[in-house]
Amino acid sequence: MCKLVGVSRSGYYKWLNYSKKTSDRDINDKIIKEHIIEIHKKYRGTYGRKRICAYLNKVLDTPINHKKVYRLIGVSRY
Repeated sequence: MCKLVGVSRSGYYKWLNYSKKTSDRDINDKIIKEHIIEIHKKYRGTYGRKRICAYLNKVLDTPINHKKVYRLIGVSRY
């Protein structure tokens, strides 16, 4: 089957095992995304990434950079 697709066996098994893992970063990003969506709905889309960042820094215990908020907004697209 791997020959038909043109993929090495080791590459296939690496992909198969990688897709099952979720990292701590993915879990944290998902939590932050949920907060961003909540803020977006609460303020009807008027907050930008810097205001969302400031709001999240007040609410959450860990500091969040505005670049991370921008990355997560780009991925989620509300």
